[in-house]
Amino acid sequence: VYARHRDLAHEMVVAPCARPQGSTYLFLDLSEYCPRGAEDSMCVLERLVDEGMLLTPGGAFGHHYKKWARMCFTSVDEAELREAIERLNHVLERS
Repeated sequence: VYARHRDLAHEMVVAPCARPQGSTYLFLDLSEYCPRGAEDSMCVLERLVDEGMLLTPGGAFGHHYKKWARMCFTSVDEAELREAIERLNHVLERS
C-alpha cells in the first residue's frame, strides 16, 4: 500500500520532488511557487491550510530546505490521497 501511494503521489504532484525509495513522504521543492523575496515556503503552506491540507515546513529539516515541504502519503486511503494532491496542485498552479 505504501509503495502504491508513493508511486501515485510522485506521479501526480506537480512540484519537483525525488521519488523516495523507502520513506513515507515526498519532499517537495516549492521554491518556484513562492513569491519573489520570500524567505521560506510558509506563504504556500498557508494557502494549503485554507484548502484543508497540512504539510510540514521544510525549514524543520535544515536551513537549505526553507522553501521545501514534506508531504506524508500514508495516513489516508487512496481516494483521499488523490483528492489532497488535486488540492495541492490547484494551489500550486494558481501561484
